[in-house]
Amino acid sequence: MKILSQSFSAMLGVMLASLMILSAGCGKSPEEARKELAAMNVSFTPDSFVEHAKNSDMVVVKLFLVAGMNVNAERKS
Repeated sequence: MKILSQSFSAMLGVMLASLMILSAGCGKSPEEARKELAAMNVSFTPDSFVEHAKNSDMVVVKLFLVAGMNVNAERKS
C-alpha cells in the first residue's frame, strides 16, 4: 500500500508541476479563481483539491493552483 501511495504522490507531483507551468499565463487572479470554484460548488480545501486531482479534473485543479492552493496539500482525513 505504501508503494501505491508513493507512486500516486509522484504522479500527482508531475501532473501538478505541469499544471503550474500551464496556469502561469491564465490571467485570473487568485480571488477570481476562488469565486469560480465557489460558483462550481467546489470548496477551497486541501481535501477537495486532492480529490479533484485524483479524479484528473484538470479544470478544477488549475483553478485551485491559481487560487493559491499548496501543490503539496494532503488530505486531512
